[in-house]
Amino acid sequence: QGVHERSARWSPDGKWIAYLSDATGEFELYVSPQDGKGAAIQLTSNNDTYPFALDWSPDSKKILWADRKQRLRFIDVATKAITTVAENPDAPIQQYSWAPDSQWVTYVKQERGTLAKIMLYGLAAQQTLAVTDGSYDSSRPNFSDDGKWLLFASARDYRPIYSDTEWNHAYLDMERIYLVAL
Repeated sequence: QGVHERSARWSPDGKWIAYLSDATGEFELYVSPQDGKGAAIQLTSNNDTYPFALDWSPDSKKILWADRKQRLRFIDVATKAITTVAENPDAPIQQYSWAPDSQWVTYVKQERGTLAKIMLYGLAAQQTLAVTDGSYDSSRPNFSDDGKWLLFASARDYRPIYSDTEWNHAYLDMERIYLVAL
């Protein structure tokens, strides 16, 4: 009663369910045993903004999420240590995913003056690398199942036609899927 819980996500190992709850007055991240045997564990406290879009790491040890302060963060479930992957003053980070080995995160960063870029963040080195340079709009990054490739969509095909209504150039079907060897 009086508590809003949302964004439930099952861990890949099937043992936990992560979710957001405002039981403390602010939305915090919790995990509960999937079998209902045991109390929920509150992972975050004193949250300063609205979190959304939880994403478990494939090894079920970390949870990645974005928030309204336009950050991308993850928490180590065992230690409750939070790491900020990226902050973007220009736009919220809404597209992201884990590598199969849980050691890399890919995400889309939109910056003023460029088109959306694909980024990679390595957990071990805590280093961010740009995969694309913002010359073409790129989106939906994801790792191949074996972790050897990064796949993403990018609008790079320019084959203009004349518009029937405005007598101006129109660009159709610009987006294709691209691969980057890792």
